[in-house]
Amino acid sequence: LDTYQNILTLQYRVRNTNTDGTKVAGHTVLILSNSEQDVSTRVALPDVQLVDGRPTGDQGQPFRIARFRVAKFTIEGYAEPDQFDTATVFVYTRNGELILEKEFSIQIKVT
Repeated sequence: LDTYQNILTLQYRVRNTNTDGTKVAGHTVLILSNSEQDVSTRVALPDVQLVDGRPTGDQGQPFRIARFRVAKFTIEGYAEPDQFDTATVFVYTRNGELILEKEFSIQIKVT
């Protein structure tokens, strides 16, 4: 969190777990939420349509990886570090099949 410029930057790794070395392609979405708020207050990165607080699976940040890729998102206007307490990562195949959904507690580093 850059409090001077009011910018929140989030990043995570999408890792290929195939042991045979084949590349993996698809797209990923990060959902920011607050456990005490309604699902309508969730924020999707990148900005994709949510149905009941979840991405539909047909959009997201594309990737094609052999080992891993860092997905990085920057948004403006979120100066309150406690506005979000949970991040959920969704990873989909190119066809929109969900292959990973993982929830994390947000760790905010103020700069």
